[in-house]
Amino acid sequence: MSNLTTLNLFSVRGFVAVVTGGSSGLGLMICRGLIANGAKVYVVALASDPIDEVVKKLNEIGNQYGGTAFGYSSYDYQH
Repeated sequence: MSNLTTLNLFSVRGFVAVVTGGSSGLGLMICRGLIANGAKVYVVALASDPIDEVVKKLNEIGNQYGGTAFGYSSYDYQH
């Protein structure tokens, strides 16, 4: 029963998280929280966002995978 602590129940250590919108605001705070708790994070945001700068700052906090710019609003989807 000693393994049922809050830290063990909600641990993200060793997991990989893909955070969309992670270059600013709430997404950035989620990235920071995940990294601080042991997760590896991959940041995805719009092309106009400063992904490289954000990834550099997040890597100073802890182990992180990286990030990429991706905008899907210009693709032509067919139904």
